[in-house]
Amino acid sequence: MIVMAVLLGTIVWYVARDARPASAAERRDSQEHKRLARLNRQPGTATRTDLGRLLRAHDLDDGDVALVLNATHRVGTATLWAWAQRHDVHALTAVARAGLDEATLRRHLADGTLPDLAALRVRAALTGERLAPVTRKADSRRPAAPTAPVRRAAAPTQAMGALPTVYAPGLDGEALVLEQAAPAAVPAPAESAADVAAAYGMPLSEMLGDEHLLARPELPDMRPPAAGLPPIGDPGTWPFPELEAELGFLEEPWAQGGVEEMQSHDEPGEEPGLGEGRAA
Repeated sequence: MIVMAVLLGTIVWYVARDARPASAAERRDSQEHKRLARLNRQPGTATRTDLGRLLRAHDLDDGDVALVLNATHRVGTATLWAWAQRHDVHALTAVARAGLDEATLRRHLADGTLPDLAALRVRAALTGERLAPVTRKADSRRPAAPTAPVRRAAAPTQAMGALPTVYAPGLDGEALVLEQAAPAAVPAPAESAADVAAAYGMPLSEMLGDEHLLARPELPDMRPPAAGLPPIGDPGTWPFPELEAELGFLEEPWAQGGVEEMQSHDEPGEEPGLGEGRAA
């Protein structure tokens, strides 16, 4: 009876333990065990996070952990993971501190050999290799700091001097400024030509040249008269009779007798005007 009670209590305890929800720590340990089992089957899937978790699990100091993690920039993470699984994390720390490349580590893994760790430690001590800081991923939630240099505002430049005074048209403003003439001394624009000549003390003929002669009313109009149009006569008439006397149109035989009289003296078949010369 007692045996049956103990057996029943044990079964109930196991069932209750499996039925209760697992805590966060238990779930994390379970995930790590599953991840470790997967990496043992497929070491090529190891990441930098897996390598760091493995190193911290063996109680390495932060300097050695940072040294091995920085070695992932020149050696693949899968190669470093396989080296730690084949040997141990201390041997991995020694080869990482010595600066061995990936080809050398792969060759030792293929041959099943191990380099002289003591010689590697002496080499690392002689070279005095300094530990580089561990690179961390930037937080994407924080805005990146500006990398471009901040340009400061330039100092205010000196104000320009006063601009020269704008004078009336025809005045040499530059000469007046050079002579330090006061703006009040500049004569005001005059309304007539006589006022302008009196204001500047210069005869109007010298200022305008011969243009002032055109304004004198006593001068005669030198423009030629406009020629009139010829009268419109009957069809066939000559509209310029004054040119007939000057050019001698009426003195020619063909003009007095007509074309019919000239053709009567020519023989048939000959050119007009040649019969009289042939008869002579």
